[in-house]
Amino acid sequence: MNKLVSLPFLLLSSFCVLSFGQKLPISIYYESLCPDSSRFITNQLYPAYEYLKDYIALTFVPFGKAESAEGKTFVCQHGQAECSLNMIQSCGLYIRAGNSDEQVEYVNCEMKMPFTNDTNSKICQNKSEDWKIAGCYNGGLGYQLQIEAERITHKIAKPYPSFVPTIVYNSIFDKDLQDRSLTEFANVICEQINNVAPYCSVS
Repeated sequence: MNKLVSLPFLLLSSFCVLSFGQKLPISIYYESLCPDSSRFITNQLYPAYEYLKDYIALTFVPFGKAESAEGKTFVCQHGQAECSLNMIQSCGLYIRAGNSDEQVEYVNCEMKMPFTNDTNSKICQNKSEDWKIAGCYNGGLGYQLQIEAERITHKIAKPYPSFVPTIVYNSIFDKDLQDRSLTEFANVICEQINNVAPYCSVS
């Protein structure tokens, strides 16, 4: 949709050549109830991750065109339900910090359409995680995670991105890479890593 970090503990260009063992940093700025975000994550990011995960370091930022407001609240493009889900996803990502596989599986689950508002989160987390999510969401941490997401989003675009999702490589926004990533994410990654992944030579 039209009209964007690092929580050091949570939120994990132009052409670049990576040194041995280095991963390509990719930040995904998205909204929890955005159809365009859903299409990109489920149709582009999730399939590409399976083949290229050893070469990329993903950072998910569920905020998009939201804005903080008085009384520790937020105003979101797709309504209050989206504000709640953005915070829930921030919490879900936080408790999975350091495990990219789990974060990708979680976000892909949350972003599948049709959206079912906050009830969708119930099926995307283990029962053992319910209390962690609830504690994060209700205890103030969720709010702080969203404030940090807003701060970092503003480093990319202020007051908010012109398009969501926004895909940023190496902390540098490039409109051409952004536009291409929406339909050929894996190919763009291959170019950015100089085609070093085996997948790149057969795709």
